[in-house]
Amino acid sequence: ALYRVETAPYNQLDIQNLVYPYWIISHVVKGQITTETAGHRFAVPVGSVMVHPPNVPFCETGTTPGVHQWMLFSATLQ
Repeated sequence: ALYRVETAPYNQLDIQNLVYPYWIISHVVKGQITTETAGHRFAVPVGSVMVHPPNVPFCETGTTPGVHQWMLFSATLQ
């Protein structure tokens, strides 16, 4: 099930320990960010896609303006 689809512009990004009960896929259209999940930190350049699993806290930080396209969904194996 698809719950939300958005384009999100920002001047800077400081998301700390955000948790959703759904999967999140985020495409970096503009900007340079760093993401961290479960102690693993990665630089995320333009054109990259991040996948955040449900019920796992994640952080995203960026000091420059940017744009993300993202969606929130649930999925199960049948």
